[in-house]
Amino acid sequence: MSDDPLDRLREARADLEAAESAIEGIGEDRLDSLDETRERLVRLFSRREDEAVGTGREAFAAFASFKLELASIVDSLDDDLPEREAIERAASVFEKSRLTEGDFASAREELEPVDVRLSVLDEREAARNALRDARRAAAARIEELDERIDRLERLVPLDPDDLDAPIEEIRGPIESYDDEVSAAFSAFLAETSAREVVSFLRTTEQYPLVPFEPLPPDLVAYLEESDAGEEPLPTLLEYAEFSPTKLSHYVPDSDAFRRSVATNRTAIERLDSRPLEVGWPPPRSAELRWRIRELRPVVDRFGDEGLIVRLRRIASLAREERYERSRAAALARSGITDEERALVRSGEIETELAAARERRVALREELE
Repeated sequence: MSDDPLDRLREARADLEAAESAIEGIGEDRLDSLDETRERLVRLFSRREDEAVGTGREAFAAFASFKLELASIVDSLDDDLPEREAIERAASVFEKSRLTEGDFASAREELEPVDVRLSVLDEREAARNALRDARRAAAARIEELDERIDRLERLVPLDPDDLDAPIEEIRGPIESYDDEVSAAFSAFLAETSAREVVSFLRTTEQYPLVPFEPLPPDLVAYLEESDAGEEPLPTLLEYAEFSPTKLSHYVPDSDAFRRSVATNRTAIERLDSRPLEVGWPPPRSAELRWRIRELRPVVDRFGDEGLIVRLRRIASLAREERYERSRAAALARSGITDEERALVRSGEIETELAAARERRVALREELE
Protein backbone atom coordinates (compact mmCIF):
# COMPACT_ATOMS: atom_id res chain seq x y z
CA MET A 1 0.00 0.00 0.00
CA SER A 2 1.20 3.49 -0.83
CA ASP A 3 2.71 5.74 1.85
CA ASP A 4 0.84 8.73 0.45
CA PRO A 5 -2.19 9.36 2.74
CA LEU A 6 -4.53 10.17 -0.15
CA ASP A 7 -3.51 7.13 -2.20
CA ARG A 8 -3.60 4.97 0.90
CA LEU A 9 -7.13 6.13 1.68
CA ARG A 10 -8.35 5.45 -1.83
CA GLU A 11 -6.69 2.01 -1.93
CA ALA A 12 -8.16 1.04 1.43
CA ARG A 13 -11.64 2.10 0.37
CA ALA A 14 -11.29 0.17 -2.92
CA ASP A 15 -10.12 -2.94 -1.03
CA LEU A 16 -13.10 -2.74 1.31
CA GLU A 17 -15.52 -2.30 -1.57
CA ALA A 18 -13.98 -5.33 -3.32
CA ALA A 19 -14.29 -7.48 -0.19
CA GLU A 20 -17.88 -6.40 0.42
CA SER A 21 -18.73 -7.08 -3.22
CA ALA A 22 -17.27 -10.58 -2.95
CA ILE A 23 -19.29 -11.27 0.19
CA GLU A 24 -22.44 -9.92 -1.42
CA GLY A 25 -21.85 -12.22 -4.41
CA ILE A 26 -21.79 -15.27 -2.14
CA GLY A 27 -24.31 -14.09 0.40
CA GLU A 28 -23.33 -13.03 3.91
CA ASP A 29 -25.94 -15.29 5.53
CA ARG A 30 -24.59 -18.29 3.61
CA LEU A 31 -21.03 -17.42 4.63
CA ASP A 32 -22.06 -17.05 8.27
CA SER A 33 -23.75 -20.47 8.07
CA LEU A 34 -20.60 -21.95 6.52
CA ASP A 35 -18.42 -20.37 9.19
CA GLU A 36 -20.65 -21.76 11.94
CA THR A 37 -20.54 -25.25 10.36
CA ARG A 38 -16.76 -25.12 10.09
CA GLU A 39 -16.45 -24.13 13.74
CA ARG A 40 -18.70 -27.03 14.76
CA LEU A 41 -16.56 -29.46 12.78
CA VAL A 42 -13.28 -28.07 14.13
CA ARG A 43 -14.55 -28.34 17.70
CA LEU A 44 -15.81 -31.87 17.07
CA PHE A 45 -12.50 -33.00 15.59
CA SER A 46 -10.51 -31.51 18.47
CA ARG A 47 -12.76 -32.97 21.11
CA ARG A 48 -13.05 -36.51 19.70
CA GLU A 49 -9.71 -37.12 17.96
CA ASP A 50 -7.86 -38.67 20.87
CA GLU A 51 -10.86 -40.71 22.05
CA ALA A 52 -11.96 -42.17 18.70
CA VAL A 53 -8.55 -43.29 17.44
CA GLY A 54 -7.32 -46.79 18.22
CA THR A 55 -8.80 -50.11 19.21
CA GLY A 56 -10.73 -51.34 22.17
CA ARG A 57 -14.21 -50.94 23.51
CA GLU A 58 -13.81 -47.34 24.67
CA ALA A 59 -12.35 -46.21 21.33
CA PHE A 60 -15.15 -47.97 19.45
CA ALA A 61 -17.81 -46.29 21.60
CA ALA A 62 -16.16 -42.88 21.14
CA PHE A 63 -15.95 -43.48 17.39
CA ALA A 64 -19.65 -44.39 17.21
CA SER A 65 -20.59 -41.27 19.16
CA PHE A 66 -18.31 -39.18 16.94
CA LYS A 67 -19.97 -40.53 13.76
CA LEU A 68 -23.43 -39.71 15.11
CA GLU A 69 -22.40 -36.11 15.87
CA LEU A 70 -20.74 -35.80 12.48
CA ALA A 71 -23.81 -37.14 10.70
CA SER A 72 -26.00 -34.68 12.59
CA ILE A 73 -23.86 -31.77 11.34
CA VAL A 74 -23.81 -33.00 7.73
CA ASP A 75 -27.54 -33.76 7.67
CA SER A 76 -28.30 -30.21 8.83
CA LEU A 77 -26.44 -28.59 5.94
CA ASP A 78 -28.46 -26.42 3.56
CA ASP A 79 -28.46 -27.61 -0.03
CA ASP A 80 -26.99 -24.30 -1.25
CA LEU A 81 -24.32 -24.04 1.44
CA PRO A 82 -21.02 -22.92 -0.15
CA GLU A 83 -18.42 -25.68 -0.25
CA ARG A 84 -20.95 -28.28 0.90
CA GLU A 85 -19.15 -30.87 -1.20
CA ALA A 86 -15.87 -30.19 0.64
CA ILE A 87 -17.61 -30.79 3.95
CA GLU A 88 -19.14 -34.01 2.66
CA ARG A 89 -15.74 -35.16 1.45
CA ALA A 90 -14.29 -34.45 4.88
CA ALA A 91 -17.10 -36.48 6.46
CA SER A 92 -16.57 -39.38 4.03
CA VAL A 93 -13.03 -39.81 5.36
CA PHE A 94 -14.58 -41.35 8.47
CA GLU A 95 -16.69 -43.92 6.64
CA LYS A 96 -14.65 -46.85 7.92
CA SER A 97 -14.66 -49.22 10.84
CA ARG A 98 -11.55 -47.94 12.62
CA LEU A 99 -9.82 -44.53 12.69
CA THR A 100 -6.20 -43.43 12.70
CA GLU A 101 -4.64 -40.05 13.46
CA GLY A 102 -4.09 -39.57 9.74
CA ASP A 103 -7.84 -39.64 9.13
CA PHE A 104 -8.37 -36.43 11.05
CA ALA A 105 -5.46 -34.81 9.21
CA SER A 106 -7.00 -35.86 5.89
CA ALA A 107 -10.41 -34.50 6.91
CA ARG A 108 -8.87 -31.17 7.81
CA GLU A 109 -7.19 -31.05 4.39
CA GLU A 110 -10.58 -31.64 2.76
CA LEU A 111 -11.87 -28.59 4.62
CA GLU A 112 -9.25 -26.25 3.10
CA PRO A 113 -11.66 -25.03 0.34
CA VAL A 114 -13.98 -23.97 3.16
CA ASP A 115 -11.16 -21.91 4.71
CA VAL A 116 -10.42 -20.35 1.33
CA ARG A 117 -14.06 -19.42 0.83
CA LEU A 118 -14.35 -17.97 4.33
CA SER A 119 -11.15 -15.93 3.91
CA VAL A 120 -13.23 -13.20 2.28
CA LEU A 121 -14.62 -12.42 5.75
CA ASP A 122 -11.07 -11.97 7.07
CA GLU A 123 -10.25 -9.85 4.04
CA ARG A 124 -13.19 -7.58 4.80
CA GLU A 125 -12.12 -7.20 8.43
CA ALA A 126 -8.56 -6.45 7.35
CA ALA A 127 -9.87 -3.92 4.81
CA ARG A 128 -11.97 -2.24 7.50
CA ASN A 129 -8.96 -1.96 9.78
CA ALA A 130 -6.83 -0.64 6.93
CA LEU A 131 -9.47 1.95 6.06
CA ARG A 132 -9.70 3.05 9.68
CA ASP A 133 -5.92 3.45 9.85
CA ALA A 134 -5.90 5.26 6.50
CA ARG A 135 -8.56 7.69 7.73
CA ARG A 136 -6.48 8.43 10.81
CA ALA A 137 -3.41 9.00 8.67
CA ALA A 138 -5.39 11.29 6.37
CA ALA A 139 -6.74 13.29 9.32
CA ALA A 140 -3.21 13.65 10.72
CA ARG A 141 -1.97 14.77 7.31
CA ILE A 142 -4.74 17.39 7.14
CA GLU A 143 -3.54 18.78 10.46
CA GLU A 144 0.00 18.93 9.10
CA LEU A 145 -1.27 20.70 5.97
CA ASP A 146 -3.20 23.17 8.13
CA GLU A 147 0.02 24.08 9.90
CA ARG A 148 1.96 24.27 6.63
CA ILE A 149 -0.68 26.46 5.00
CA ASP A 150 -0.64 28.80 8.01
CA ARG A 151 3.14 29.13 7.75
CA LEU A 152 3.06 29.64 3.98
CA GLU A 153 0.34 32.27 4.29
CA ARG A 154 2.59 34.21 6.69
CA LEU A 155 5.45 33.97 4.21
CA VAL A 156 3.46 35.19 1.18
CA PRO A 157 3.86 38.94 1.98
CA LEU A 158 7.61 38.59 2.42
CA ASP A 159 9.95 40.03 -0.14
CA PRO A 160 13.17 38.09 -0.81
CA ASP A 161 15.05 41.22 0.21
CA ASP A 162 13.50 40.91 3.68
CA LEU A 163 15.73 37.93 4.30
CA ASP A 164 18.80 40.16 4.04
CA ALA A 165 17.48 43.41 5.53
CA PRO A 166 19.34 44.65 8.68
CA ILE A 167 17.65 43.88 11.98
CA GLU A 168 20.28 44.57 14.62
CA GLU A 169 19.22 48.21 14.92
CA ILE A 170 15.95 47.16 16.54
CA ARG A 171 16.98 43.76 17.88
CA GLY A 172 19.73 45.07 20.15
CA PRO A 173 17.60 47.59 22.09
CA ILE A 174 14.64 45.20 22.37
CA GLU A 175 16.68 42.25 23.62
CA SER A 176 18.61 44.46 26.04
CA TYR A 177 15.35 45.82 27.48
CA ASP A 178 13.81 42.34 27.72
CA ASP A 179 16.87 40.97 29.54
CA GLU A 180 16.99 43.90 31.96
CA VAL A 181 13.28 43.95 32.72
CA SER A 182 13.39 40.19 33.37
CA ALA A 183 16.24 40.63 35.85
CA ALA A 184 14.56 43.63 37.49
CA PHE A 185 11.24 41.85 37.88
CA SER A 186 12.93 38.76 39.34
CA ALA A 187 14.65 41.01 41.88
CA PHE A 188 11.31 42.73 42.62
CA LEU A 189 9.67 39.37 43.38
CA ALA A 190 12.63 38.21 45.47
CA GLU A 191 12.90 41.41 47.57
CA THR A 192 9.31 42.65 47.84
CA SER A 193 6.62 41.35 50.16
CA ALA A 194 3.96 39.15 48.61
CA ARG A 195 1.37 41.70 49.73
CA GLU A 196 3.06 44.42 47.67
CA VAL A 197 3.20 42.08 44.67
CA VAL A 198 -0.55 41.57 44.99
CA SER A 199 -0.98 45.35 44.99
CA PHE A 200 1.27 45.62 41.91
CA LEU A 201 -0.74 42.99 40.02
CA ARG A 202 -3.98 44.75 40.92
CA THR A 203 -2.56 47.96 39.43
CA THR A 204 -1.68 46.21 36.16
CA GLU A 205 -5.37 45.40 35.66
CA GLN A 206 -5.70 49.01 34.47
CA TYR A 207 -3.35 48.23 31.58
CA PRO A 208 -4.81 45.53 29.29
CA LEU A 209 -1.69 45.55 27.09
CA VAL A 210 0.33 44.33 30.08
CA PRO A 211 -1.57 41.05 30.55
CA PHE A 212 -0.55 39.58 33.90
CA GLU A 213 -2.65 36.63 34.95
CA PRO A 214 -4.21 37.39 38.35
CA LEU A 215 -3.39 35.21 41.33
CA PRO A 216 -6.22 32.98 42.66
CA PRO A 217 -8.64 34.89 44.94
CA ASP A 218 -8.10 32.60 47.95
CA LEU A 219 -4.34 33.14 47.70
CA VAL A 220 -4.76 36.92 47.41
CA ALA A 221 -7.04 37.00 50.46
CA TYR A 222 -4.56 34.98 52.51
CA LEU A 223 -1.57 37.16 51.51
CA GLU A 224 -3.45 40.34 52.38
CA GLU A 225 -4.70 39.11 55.76
CA SER A 226 -1.90 36.85 57.06
CA ASP A 227 1.47 37.87 58.47
CA ALA A 228 2.96 35.50 55.89
CA GLY A 229 2.09 38.13 53.27
CA GLU A 230 5.02 40.17 54.56
CA GLU A 231 7.42 37.59 53.10
CA PRO A 232 8.47 37.56 49.42
CA LEU A 233 6.79 34.99 47.19
CA PRO A 234 10.00 32.94 46.63
CA THR A 235 10.33 32.62 50.41
CA LEU A 236 6.76 31.39 50.68
CA LEU A 237 7.51 28.78 48.01
CA GLU A 238 10.40 27.59 50.18
CA TYR A 239 8.05 27.36 53.16
CA ALA A 240 5.73 25.19 51.10
CA GLU A 241 8.48 22.53 51.09
CA PHE A 242 8.71 22.43 54.89
CA SER A 243 7.25 19.70 57.06
CA PRO A 244 4.17 20.69 59.12
CA THR A 245 6.27 20.85 62.29
CA LYS A 246 8.96 23.05 60.75
CA LEU A 247 6.37 25.22 58.96
CA SER A 248 4.62 26.01 62.26
CA HIS A 249 7.73 27.93 63.33
CA TYR A 250 7.44 30.31 60.36
CA VAL A 251 3.71 30.95 59.85
CA PRO A 252 0.95 31.38 62.46
CA ASP A 253 -1.45 28.84 60.87
CA SER A 254 0.29 26.11 58.89
CA ASP A 255 -2.98 24.54 57.73
CA ALA A 256 -4.23 27.85 56.31
CA PHE A 257 -0.85 28.36 54.65
CA ARG A 258 -1.00 24.97 52.95
CA ARG A 259 -4.58 25.52 51.78
CA SER A 260 -3.80 28.92 50.33
CA VAL A 261 -0.16 28.86 49.26
CA ALA A 262 0.90 25.26 48.73
CA THR A 263 -2.17 24.42 46.66
CA ASN A 264 -1.57 27.49 44.47
CA ARG A 265 2.12 26.88 43.95
CA THR A 266 1.75 26.63 40.16
CA ALA A 267 0.06 30.04 39.95
CA ILE A 268 2.93 31.62 41.89
CA GLU A 269 5.62 29.90 39.83
CA ARG A 270 3.91 31.03 36.62
CA LEU A 271 4.36 34.67 37.61
CA ASP A 272 7.23 36.02 35.51
CA SER A 273 8.33 38.98 33.37
CA ARG A 274 6.86 37.87 30.03
CA PRO A 275 3.94 40.35 30.13
CA LEU A 276 6.53 43.13 30.53
CA GLU A 277 8.75 42.07 27.63
CA VAL A 278 8.51 43.23 24.02
CA GLY A 279 9.48 39.85 22.61
CA TRP A 280 11.10 38.83 19.34
CA PRO A 281 10.06 39.21 16.59
CA PRO A 282 8.46 42.45 17.78
CA PRO A 283 4.87 43.58 17.07
CA ARG A 284 3.83 46.11 14.43
CA SER A 285 4.85 49.71 14.94
CA ALA A 286 1.47 51.06 16.10
CA GLU A 287 0.86 48.12 18.42
CA LEU A 288 4.31 48.48 19.94
CA ARG A 289 3.92 52.22 20.57
CA TRP A 290 0.58 51.72 22.32
CA ARG A 291 2.01 48.89 24.40
CA ILE A 292 5.00 50.97 25.50
CA ARG A 293 2.57 53.66 26.71
CA GLU A 294 1.15 51.11 29.14
CA LEU A 295 4.45 49.45 29.98
CA ARG A 296 6.09 52.65 31.19
CA PRO A 297 3.91 53.28 34.28
CA VAL A 298 3.95 49.59 35.17
CA VAL A 299 7.73 49.20 34.85
CA ASP A 300 8.21 52.47 36.72
CA ARG A 301 6.73 50.81 39.84
CA PHE A 302 9.72 48.50 40.27
CA GLY A 303 12.38 49.38 37.67
CA ASP A 304 15.02 52.07 37.52
CA GLU A 305 15.25 55.00 35.12
CA GLY A 306 17.46 52.98 32.78
CA LEU A 307 14.52 50.72 31.90
CA ILE A 308 12.32 53.71 31.12
CA VAL A 309 15.05 55.16 28.90
CA ARG A 310 15.25 51.89 26.99
CA LEU A 311 11.47 51.88 26.49
CA ARG A 312 11.63 55.43 25.11
CA ARG A 313 14.39 54.34 22.72
CA ILE A 314 12.31 51.41 21.44
CA ALA A 315 9.28 53.68 21.00
CA SER A 316 11.43 56.10 19.00
CA LEU A 317 12.63 53.27 16.74
CA ALA A 318 9.03 52.13 16.19
CA ARG A 319 8.17 55.58 14.79
CA GLU A 320 10.84 55.37 12.10
CA GLU A 321 9.94 54.22 8.57
CA ARG A 322 12.59 51.51 8.46
CA TYR A 323 11.13 49.81 11.56
CA GLU A 324 8.51 47.86 9.59
CA ARG A 325 11.08 46.60 7.10
CA SER A 326 13.37 45.51 9.94
CA ARG A 327 10.41 43.84 11.60
CA ALA A 328 9.51 42.05 8.35
CA ALA A 329 13.09 40.83 8.14
CA ALA A 330 12.89 39.64 11.74
CA LEU A 331 9.70 37.72 10.97
CA ALA A 332 11.28 36.26 7.85
CA ARG A 333 14.25 34.93 9.80
CA SER A 334 12.42 33.82 12.93
CA GLY A 335 11.71 30.12 12.82
CA ILE A 336 11.91 29.92 9.04
CA THR A 337 13.26 26.65 7.66
CA ASP A 338 15.84 26.34 4.91
CA GLU A 339 13.12 25.03 2.60
CA GLU A 340 10.85 27.99 3.36
CA ARG A 341 13.72 30.42 2.88
CA ALA A 342 14.39 28.85 -0.53
CA LEU A 343 10.72 29.23 -1.46
CA VAL A 344 10.76 32.93 -0.54
CA ARG A 345 13.91 33.52 -2.57
CA SER A 346 12.53 31.62 -5.58
CA GLY A 347 9.14 33.34 -5.49
CA GLU A 348 7.37 29.96 -5.40
CA ILE A 349 5.54 30.50 -2.11
CA GLU A 350 2.12 31.05 -3.72
CA THR A 351 2.57 27.99 -5.96
CA GLU A 352 3.43 25.86 -2.95
CA LEU A 353 0.53 27.35 -0.99
CA ALA A 354 -1.93 26.55 -3.78
CA ALA A 355 -0.64 22.97 -3.94
CA ALA A 356 -1.01 22.52 -0.18
CA ARG A 357 -4.56 23.88 -0.25
CA GLU A 358 -5.45 21.61 -3.16
CA ARG A 359 -4.04 18.61 -1.31
CA ARG A 360 -6.03 19.48 1.79
CA VAL A 361 -9.26 19.79 -0.18
CA ALA A 362 -8.67 16.41 -1.85
CA LEU A 363 -8.08 14.71 1.51
CA ARG A 364 -11.14 16.31 3.07
CA GLU A 365 -13.32 15.26 0.18
CA GLU A 366 -12.00 11.70 0.35
CA LEU A 367 -12.74 11.57 4.08
CA GLU A 368 -16.37 12.62 3.65
